[in-house]
Amino acid sequence: MIPMTSLRLKAAGAAVAVMLAGGGGTAHAAGFAVYEQSTTGLGTAFAGAAAVAEDASTIFFNPAGMVHLPDNNAVFSVSPIFPNSEFTNNGSTTFTGPGTSVPTAGPNNANGGTPVVAGASYFSHQLSEDVWFGVGLNAPFGLVTAYDADWVGRYNSIRSQLFVFNLNTAMAFKISNSFSIGVGLNLQYANANLTNMIDGGLLIPPGLGGPLPGAFDTFIDITADSLGFGANVGGLWEPIDGTRIGVHYRSSVDHDFSGDADLMVAPGGPPLPAWTTASANLTLPDTVSISVLQNVTPELDLVADATWTNWSVVPQIVIELGDGLGDAASVFNWEDTWRFSGGAIYRYGENWTFRLGYAYDESPVPNATFRSARVPDNDRHWATIGATYGLDEHFDLSIAYAHLFLPDTPIASIDTSGAHLLVGNYDSSVDIFSLQVTTSFESLSQILD
Repeated sequence: MIPMTSLRLKAAGAAVAVMLAGGGGTAHAAGFAVYEQSTTGLGTAFAGAAAVAEDASTIFFNPAGMVHLPDNNAVFSVSPIFPNSEFTNNGSTTFTGPGTSVPTAGPNNANGGTPVVAGASYFSHQLSEDVWFGVGLNAPFGLVTAYDADWVGRYNSIRSQLFVFNLNTAMAFKISNSFSIGVGLNLQYANANLTNMIDGGLLIPPGLGGPLPGAFDTFIDITADSLGFGANVGGLWEPIDGTRIGVHYRSSVDHDFSGDADLMVAPGGPPLPAWTTASANLTLPDTVSISVLQNVTPELDLVADATWTNWSVVPQIVIELGDGLGDAASVFNWEDTWRFSGGAIYRYGENWTFRLGYAYDESPVPNATFRSARVPDNDRHWATIGATYGLDEHFDLSIAYAHLFLPDTPIASIDTSGAHLLVGNYDSSVDIFSLQVTTSFESLSQILD
């Protein structure tokens, strides 16, 4: 039988750990990153994002690109995201003692995909002939997964939610007609919520008829938040007319999370605390991007990008629990990843621009053992399309669509109490729609007239 104190420590501690590590579930980008920072970028699968500089969203992808924008440029983008993550049970078990186990009770099928909306807004302003200022508000990490409270994996996850709001101020400097640099500061607010069940029936001693797996499920609900600071810096070089090369670095951000854990103990269940505190440190990964834009004809640009993400900065999360419960650790063993993309931008007439893109996005999860029900991540392929229509000389309207293909995704993950082995397969995909309004103007009165 699993000792009550050990189960309490591991279940509560792991819940905080996974939540703070980003309960992104079927995240549309690898891990729990969010790429949907602009509609125009989505149309090309964000190929060439650090070199294109079509609008003020370059503040996120490479602030040096602001030197290619008019006096004032504003972007407002919204992206509804529809993930699908269908789980099929293939023999999940609950360990009831040394060498003994029983099938975990609960529905064998579940879908953790939950629709969400990502939004981003940016504004750039030319201060002088060679200096630009910009500000952006976006969400570089996050997503949501939610399962039914009685599903077979309820001890691993019920609901995981992470939102990271990023305020990015930036400056760009035109060093020469062919080279510019950009720097930015980032203020991040992160908020997370996680729920799952604790199997209190495993704590019933044999003398009282135990253990009784699933008899006294205790619901745990954890909320935590944090503030963090980071930076981004980029360079944009045009060695010959029609060729741009952009390099961009976005720093890691350290977060010190603190929060509360509420427990709703089942009647007759184990004497777990009704409330305690929890805290943890988390580093969100840094990234490096290299982008190229090549003008082929006056109408056609080809774009490409390679982005490295330092996911290995999160090998594990150590949780400090209140009420003398001690520490708990969750091991992730995530690996660094690459994302490769290519696309095309075609201008048709005076008003239309069309975009196509493809991306291959590596997952940081090394294998089924380290794959969590909260983050059932896998490699993915992006296929994207988009268009922009110039409404008039000041306003553009852009739309884009992306479908993400994921292979069958096995999971063989044990919860941190050591009692529940979740074994099955995820069939996942993601659909993303995006809409953006872009406006360029010399002065506010110009667009109000």
